[in-house]
Amino acid sequence: MKWSFGQDQFLDAAKAEFASKADAWLVAYAKVTGHVVVTEEVFAPNIKKQIEIPNACRAFSVPCINTFEMLRDLGGIGEQVAATRSEPARFGHNPFT
Repeated sequence: MKWSFGQDQFLDAAKAEFASKADAWLVAYAKVTGHVVVTEEVFAPNIKKQIEIPNACRAFSVPCINTFEMLRDLGGIGEQVAATRSEPARFGHNPFT
């Protein structure tokens, strides 16, 4: 929360909303435990009216991916799509098996 209130980029209403939701806790938990955050929100460098999860993740160097990237990493959307990935999976194991 301290980070968000120290950011001049965001409106006060955005800071208050971010502090009232679980988003900040989610990013903090991922940072401490070394997990990856999965969200459909996208990084928005010039946004003012709300604090997107990817913006907070980037500020704290927390990996943040979308649902499709997660499914590819876990091998859940088919071998053909997973085979098109140019980078290695970010998950050490499949938590769903």
